[in-house]
Amino acid sequence: MAKILFIEDDPLILKIYSTRLAADGHEVITAGDGEAGLESAKQHLPDLIVLDIMMPKMDGFTVLAELKKIPELREKPVLVYSNLGREDEMRKAKEMGATESIIKANISPTEMVEKIKGYLGTHAFIPQEHHVSSNSSSQREQNTSTASPVGECSPSSPLPQQQDGNLSQD
Repeated sequence: MAKILFIEDDPLILKIYSTRLAADGHEVITAGDGEAGLESAKQHLPDLIVLDIMMPKMDGFTVLAELKKIPELREKPVLVYSNLGREDEMRKAKEMGATESIIKANISPTEMVEKIKGYLGTHAFIPQEHHVSSNSSSQREQNTSTASPVGECSPSSPLPQQQDGNLSQD
C-alpha cells in the first residue's frame, strides 16, 4: 500500500502508529528527530509525512521548509502533528505548506489513523476538524456535531450516558 514517514521524537507515539499502520498494510518509516526525518524523506520518498514540530536536532518548521524544496515531495501531504496549540504556530505550518495542522491532544490514535488513510485515499473518510482555527461558534457547532467512533471520546464528543441520564461508570 502506501509509504508513510512518521517524524516524531516520542518513541511511544512512533510505536503506536507504526504498529497500527503496518497492520493495515502500509510501509512505515520512522525517524526520531528532524535531521533523520529529512534524510529518510529524501531516501524513501514517502506518499505521506506526519511531522512533529518540537524535536531535537532540527525542528519541524525547518524540516517542512526543506521538504518543500524537494520536487518529488513538494506535493505530498504533510500532516503537522504537534502539541503546539497556538493558532499562530499552526497557521505558520499551513502557510509553509503543511496539508493540515493537528494538535495531538485533540485527536485519538484511531482518528489519526483514519485521517492518514483519508489523505491517502485508502479508506472512506469523514473529515473532522482537529486543528486550531478561529473560535467561531459555527465551527464549534460543526466540531461537536461530528460523532467519535464507539468507545472513544474526543474533546468534541458527548460523554456516554445511561438511559436514565446518569453518566455511565465504565
